[in-house]
Amino acid sequence: TGPKEAPDYTTTGHFHLVTPNFLSMSEVLTIGGEILSVSLCGQEIAALGSGSRLTVTLQVTSLAEPELFDDYAGGWSSALDSLAALAAA
Repeated sequence: TGPKEAPDYTTTGHFHLVTPNFLSMSEVLTIGGEILSVSLCGQEIAALGSGSRLTVTLQVTSLAEPELFDDYAGGWSSALDSLAALAAA
């Protein structure tokens, strides 16, 4: 189920570990049984000097309105910001 402000939406996700360094995830977002979007996200981690680099490629098909793209961007940006803060701690 979704967050407090939108509890009626659900997501169904599937994860596939392609290689030890590459994860692929597909997700379907629905509200009230109606599909709003389908997304595919690739996440690749690679060694970089004494650290690492995470490359995220997000592809979204919106069956609703174009504003949905902003919601995806905001959600992923927030998640990646949190990950960066955790890595820096």
